[in-house]
Amino acid sequence: MKQLFFSLLIFSLLSVSAQHPERNRANIWYFGNGAGLDFSSGSPEAITDGVIFTGEGSAVISDLNGNLMFYTDGLSVWDKNHNLMPNGSGLLGCIFGSSTQAALIVAHPTLFNLYYLFVTDCDENGGLGGLSYSVVDISLNNGLGDIISKNNVLFSPSTEKLTGVNCGKISWIAGIKHSTNEFYAYKIDSLGLDVTPIISNIGSIHTQFWGGMKFSPNGKMLATTLNTIENINEVFQFDIIAGKLSNPLKLKAYGGEYSLSFSPDNSKLYYTANGNTIYQYDVSTYDEDIINASRQFVINSFDNSDFFGLQLATDSLIYVSGASKDSISCFLSPNLLGINSSFSKNKIYLNGRQSLAQLPNFIESYFNTQSIDCFEKEKCYIRIPNIFTPNNDEINDVFSIALKGYKQASWKIYNRWEQVLWEDELNIENKEKIELWDGKLKNGETATSGTYYYVLDLTPLIGIKERKRGHITLTK
Repeated sequence: MKQLFFSLLIFSLLSVSAQHPERNRANIWYFGNGAGLDFSSGSPEAITDGVIFTGEGSAVISDLNGNLMFYTDGLSVWDKNHNLMPNGSGLLGCIFGSSTQAALIVAHPTLFNLYYLFVTDCDENGGLGGLSYSVVDISLNNGLGDIISKNNVLFSPSTEKLTGVNCGKISWIAGIKHSTNEFYAYKIDSLGLDVTPIISNIGSIHTQFWGGMKFSPNGKMLATTLNTIENINEVFQFDIIAGKLSNPLKLKAYGGEYSLSFSPDNSKLYYTANGNTIYQYDVSTYDEDIINASRQFVINSFDNSDFFGLQLATDSLIYVSGASKDSISCFLSPNLLGINSSFSKNKIYLNGRQSLAQLPNFIESYFNTQSIDCFEKEKCYIRIPNIFTPNNDEINDVFSIALKGYKQASWKIYNRWEQVLWEDELNIENKEKIELWDGKLKNGETATSGTYYYVLDLTPLIGIKERKRGHITLTK
């Protein structure tokens, strides 16, 4: 029995590598008037096989090797052969216009055949179609996919703002209810989509439908365009475990803000405005005055159709779309301050196709380049002592453990003959200390001094169940 037990002090850490394991899901882009880009080689190459024609938002998803699976404009869904998917028309995107961030596609973390397709309605329809979702089973239709659940409305009316972030087996999808300051965050984990939202009532009222919203790639911040009477943008801190926003900051806007993007190292934040201006904040220090003082205009143009959409890519550059443009611009060094970010106008020719106002929408954490993980503030640990003294002196009377990052525990205490002396279970919630055993036997008597053994099963907030084994010395 003793050989089964180990470790009196355990320290574990949830982490992800600097390069997201699902990064290749963003390799293929379709947008605008039949335009496309392929990042599979490491640098973008124009592709023209797409059938999407949309004035604003789109979404695309590839498999883990970067091969196209399907794409959408928020109204229709096309498979990898560019044919309309079964049940792939009549989505609740904007019928009479277009939406800034029309759609977002999210993979189920454990059922690899299922994908969630989120869609926002638009200004032209008063956002009445709301934020809705459909479910794609890519294993159906000979591997080309089929929509098995369609047009499930989560809330209404919605703005056109839609973004997502992922770490490990959890993704969060965020939208904003129009004419409120309510941010709706929906979790997707191994159980699938939880349709009960985490609602953060925070910041200013969103009276404008159009505009953008993005998570930082590491999931620690969320920023929006606002364009209200206050003429501000906003940035918030995000708790990726609880799904809540906090600490809103008001950022001085230029006016006419449309799209935005964080840099891949999460230190800079870019906005487009009026189709002719791009400016940058340094958000490396989360301080409103410092961020506002850091604002720099990195590019201005006399052409009001040059600069609309902003989107990070797998090559760690930020790409910029213009309206009815036959090429795409980009920032070659987006982690650097001001003009050192190296804007390159008309960098990629689109082979006769055109970009319009927006680029595809992706899970932003696909582009994270930080070495730290997005669960840094919620390190999962457990500290287990090796001795306790149940002698009623109120000092170390109970076998207790310190822990963080767990939600449920169950345990058993054995003697050396493998007899169970005590067992219990507990929903931990926010507890950082739990009591396992007070030294009493089931008959109420205190156990004799000696060595005892435990098996402890823990369910973390994120990840799979863990089992800890060890021994504890009881002395009086």
